[in-house]
Amino acid sequence: MSSEEALARRAAELEVVAQVGLAMTTILNSAELLQTVVDLTQERFRLRAVNVALLAADGRTLQMVAGAGEIGRQLNATKPTITLDQTPSLVAQAARARQSVVANDVANHHDYWAHPMLTSTRSELVTPIVLADKLLGVLDVQSEELNRFGPDDVRVFRILAAQLGVALQNAWRFEEINKFSAELEESRHFLDSIFEKIPTPITVKEAADFRFVRVNKASEQLIGWKAEEVVGKSNYDLFPLEQADLFTATDRETVATGRMIEIPQQYIQTTSGEMRLLYIRKVPIADPYGNIKYILGVSEDITEQNQLEQTIQASWERRGRQVQVSTEVAQEIAAASALEEMFWRVVDLVQARFGYYYVQVYTLENDELRLQAGSGEAGRRLKELGHKIMIDNPLSIIAQAAQTAVPVLVPDVTLVTKWLPNIWLPDTRCELAVPIQLRQEVLGILDVQHHTSGGLTTEDQLLLAGLCGQIAIALDYRRVEARRQQVEKQLKKSLVELEISNRELQEFAYIASHDLQEPLRKIQAFSDRLQTMYADAMDERGQNYLHRLRHAAAYTQWLITDYLTFSRISAMSQVCVATDLTAVIQSVTDDFESHILEANAAIYIADLPVIEAEWSQMHLLFRHLISNALKFRQPDTPPQIYISGKLLPESVVCQITVADNGIGFEQQHAERIFRVFQRLHGRDTYDGTGMGLAICRKVVERHHGRIQATSTPGHGATFTITLPLHQPVESVGVSR
Repeated sequence: MSSEEALARRAAELEVVAQVGLAMTTILNSAELLQTVVDLTQERFRLRAVNVALLAADGRTLQMVAGAGEIGRQLNATKPTITLDQTPSLVAQAARARQSVVANDVANHHDYWAHPMLTSTRSELVTPIVLADKLLGVLDVQSEELNRFGPDDVRVFRILAAQLGVALQNAWRFEEINKFSAELEESRHFLDSIFEKIPTPITVKEAADFRFVRVNKASEQLIGWKAEEVVGKSNYDLFPLEQADLFTATDRETVATGRMIEIPQQYIQTTSGEMRLLYIRKVPIADPYGNIKYILGVSEDITEQNQLEQTIQASWERRGRQVQVSTEVAQEIAAASALEEMFWRVVDLVQARFGYYYVQVYTLENDELRLQAGSGEAGRRLKELGHKIMIDNPLSIIAQAAQTAVPVLVPDVTLVTKWLPNIWLPDTRCELAVPIQLRQEVLGILDVQHHTSGGLTTEDQLLLAGLCGQIAIALDYRRVEARRQQVEKQLKKSLVELEISNRELQEFAYIASHDLQEPLRKIQAFSDRLQTMYADAMDERGQNYLHRLRHAAAYTQWLITDYLTFSRISAMSQVCVATDLTAVIQSVTDDFESHILEANAAIYIADLPVIEAEWSQMHLLFRHLISNALKFRQPDTPPQIYISGKLLPESVVCQITVADNGIGFEQQHAERIFRVFQRLHGRDTYDGTGMGLAICRKVVERHHGRIQATSTPGHGATFTITLPLHQPVESVGVSR
C-alpha cells in the first residue's frame, strides 16, 4: 500500500471514529449506545464481527452485551461469558493486560479461541475499555482478511474504546438520574395522596400573611369550598368580619406562642347558607431552624352527636418546606474550578501535541462566546481581559461555527474578507473553528490557529471533532451531575418531610383520640342511665333511637381503641427479646377459649421458631389473625386454623403461615385489606373496625418483616409472615 493510500485510509478511519464518537454523544441509553456503536463500527470499518463485552459485578467475568449484525444478535442472545483467567482467549488476554491484542492470522495464534458462529474470522483485534484506570470491558473486532489490523488500526480503535468508556459512564449516570427522578415523583405523589385522602378537613396557611396555600377535599366537602377559590385568599376574603377577626387572632397567637391553639366551638356558615359547629385546632409548623412557616388547621364537625360515628380522628399532612443548603454556593464554585482546569489542560495539551500556533476554547452563554482558556502567554492575557465574541459578529469564523453548528476552516486568512484578526496573535495565517456540540446543541467552540498558510487541513478538523465530542461529554456531565445533586437534595427533603409528618401524625392521632374518650364515656354513661331509668317510659321509636345511640357509642369506643393501638405501635419503644411464638399463640388461644368452643373451631400449631421480638406486639399480631379466622368462617362449617413455620434457606429469616377454611376474598383485594379502615363487608354482616390487619402489618414492619395474603372466595385465606430471627442491635433488650 502506497503512502498516499495509507494516508487516505487513515483519514477515512479517523472520520469514522469521529462519526461514531458524535453518535455516542447523542445516545444516553446504555443498551442503545452499545448496539449503535457495534453496528456503526461494523458497517463503517467493513468488519466481519464487532462485539462488546462488559466486566461483571464479580470483577472476574466478561459478558457479551452487544453484537453487530444478525450473527452478533444471535450470539448475544446466548449471553456468552469469559473469565479473565481463561486460556486460550484473546479477549481475556486483552482484559487482563489492559492493552490491545492483535492476531492477524488467528489460525496460527496460540491464544486464539474460535467461536462456532465465527469460523470465517482470519484477523482479530481486542481493545480494553478503560476509564480512569478502571476496566469496564473490551471492544472485539474481527475481519475475514488476513493481516487486517496494523498499528494505525490499534490506535484508532484505542481512541474509539476510550470514547465508548466515557459515553458509557455518562449513559449510566443519566440512567441513574432518571431512576432518582422517578423515585422523587413517586414520593411526591404519595405525600399528596395522603393529604387529599385524609377524611378530616385540613387547611394550610402561610404564617407570614395568613393566606391559604392548600385545603384538602374533606374541607371542600364540609364548607362547600373549591380549592381554587380558597388558595391565595385570607380569612377576610372568606368569612364574615367577626369570624375573620377571631381566626386571625388565633392565627397570630399560634405563630407568637409556637403552640397548638384550640377553638372548642365555632360556627361557620357554609356556601349553601347552613351553619356548622366546628371544633378547630391550629398547629404551628416550623422549619428546621424553629421559624414558624405554616399554620395547620384541623377541624371536626360537632354539629350532631352521630358525627362521632364518622369522625374519630383528625390528622394533618404538612405542606412541603424548603431546606436551605448552606454548601450550594461552595459546590458551584468547586464545579467551575474543575471545568476551568479541564479547559486549560485541553489548550495546552492540544498545542503541545499537534504543534499549533495557538489554541483556545470558548463557551456559548447568552449569545456570547466567552473565552475560557487560551494557550501560551497570549491566551492568559486574553483570559485576564475577559475576551468574548458576540455570536452574530459577521467577521468572526468562531461566531460562524457557533451559528451554523458546522466546523469552519480558513486555509489562508489573508485571502478572505470575513475574518477577525487579534492583535495578540500577529502570526496567525490559518484558522479552524470546531463546534463543541451535544445532541444538536452547541455548547462552545474549540479554535486552533497555525502560523503558516494551509497549516490546518480536514484531517485536523476530524481529529478536533472527536476531541470536541469528549469536551462536550465532560461539559454535559457537569450539567447532569448538577441535576443529580438537585434531585438527591429534593429526595432527601421529601424523606425528611415524610418522617416528620408521620411522627407528628401519630402524636396528633393519639391526642385527638384521647381527647374524645371523656365525652364518649359521658355519652355511654348517660345512655346507660336512660336505659335503666326511663326504658319503660319510652315508646318503640325512642327505644330504637336509644339502642342506636348506645351501639354507636360502643362502636366508636372500639374504633378509638383500635386506632390508638395502631398509632402507638410506631410511637412506643420496642424492646425485643427471645420470644417463643408457640407460647404466644397458646396465650392467644387461651384468650379466645370461649369463642373457639362456641364456633367448634380447631387450631393446629406446628414448628414455630423462637425469634427476637416484642412479646406484646407478637401477641397483638396473632390475636388479630386468629380473630379474623374465627370471624370470617363458612356458615355451618367449623373453622379450622393451621399455623406453621419454617426457616428459609438463608437461615436468617423465618416464614410463618396462618391459613383457614373461611369465606376467603378476591385476590384483587389482597393489598387493600391491610389499609386503615378498609372493610370488604358491611358492619351489619361482620363486626369490626377495619383496623385489625392494618395493625398486623404495622407490627410486622416494626419487626423488619413483611406480611402477604392469598385467597380465593369460598376456599379460605392464607397469611404469610416473613420475620428475621434476630432484630437489629438497637432493638434487642435483655432476655427475661
